[in-house]
Amino acid sequence: MPGGGRHGCNPYVKISTTYQSIIKIIDGSESLYKTNGKENATIIFQEVTNMLLDITAPIIPFKGFGEIKLYSTRDELSDLLSLNNVEAMVINENWIRYDIQNSVELFFHLGNNKLFRIITLDNYKGRLFEKIGVGTTEQKMLEIEPSFVYNEFEEVWESDKGVFIEMDAETNRVRWISVYIPELDLENFEECNW
Repeated sequence: MPGGGRHGCNPYVKISTTYQSIIKIIDGSESLYKTNGKENATIIFQEVTNMLLDITAPIIPFKGFGEIKLYSTRDELSDLLSLNNVEAMVINENWIRYDIQNSVELFFHLGNNKLFRIITLDNYKGRLFEKIGVGTTEQKMLEIEPSFVYNEFEEVWESDKGVFIEMDAETNRVRWISVYIPELDLENFEECNW
């Protein structure tokens, strides 16, 4: 049964296996849990963000990051989009971008509410091709994946494998990794027939 609120704002489930052994599973961090210090229960804390956003999940071109899949709808990802520290911004009247806890940016088209692009941010630790991540040097990136070609106009490294990478201009290290749906490159992308 859900907790009654005296332990703070995080919901929890109390499981009584016997009269002498109680387990509480708490959705949230230990720092937000309030107690008077006389806990008799075994307490298990689970971060909600870890269930919804695995910042160590592999980056898979044309697919997504872990459980965040390209082509997902905003409804399908509503639990993730409603977390704390999520910022949303409408871009060019057709797209909405969500910044999820400085870990990923998700781009949805408002015409069909589907996810078409995902970008890593500073806190993301997952790897592209098992070896390229935020902070990887340009030289190392090209050794690992020679299919990258520099696009001078866009100022990004592009691969026909469904990914592009922007470097930090000062450090020459990977700053952002972006995966997207193949339809993004089509002339009729804005018609949302994907």
